[in-house]
Amino acid sequence: MLTIQGTSNIFKPTDTMKNGAKYEFQLSDGQKAIIRWHEPDPVAAAKFPDSASGSRLTAQIKIGNKQVTVDGLWTKKQNLNGVHVPVQGR
Repeated sequence: MLTIQGTSNIFKPTDTMKNGAKYEFQLSDGQKAIIRWHEPDPVAAAKFPDSASGSRLTAQIKIGNKQVTVDGLWTKKQNLNGVHVPVQGR
């Protein structure tokens, strides 16, 4: 499991999504950063069958008001599928 020294994992498991992590911290320039990942979300899969979030392990990285996209770019748009970056793993 990912740990960030001095930062607690604040992920809250749900009935449908038990595994994940969420870390929030402040960068040296004062911006808030959020790094999170979660297992496939069956609720997302039911609502959005083609979603990355519903079909595989995904991660999200947000700094300030921008999130990294699956293309490695930064965006202010909160396109849920575009900012759920698929992660290879078990």
